[in-house]
Amino acid sequence: MEVPGDTLADGEVSINTFPPCLVAEVDIKGSIEVELRALDWLYLTWLPSSGYAPADQPAFEAWNGRPFAHGMEHFELRGQLPVVDASVPL
Repeated sequence: MEVPGDTLADGEVSINTFPPCLVAEVDIKGSIEVELRALDWLYLTWLPSSGYAPADQPAFEAWNGRPFAHGMEHFELRGQLPVVDASVPL
């Protein structure tokens, strides 16, 4: 999410700046078990066969709507993993 330049973090919100990057994304709707299975699939199944490698950046989640809008038992978010073309030397 892009925020105005004068926005200040206030304890509930933190602000991070990421350079432009290519992101692999998995849409997740369900329990924490579904989230963990989806992230395992992203890292252990999709990534090794994709031709991409993890970028030197943190993975992150982007919530669909307000975080915890469906309580603590159901999540709707996108797991996002910055990636680079594995065939291009760093």
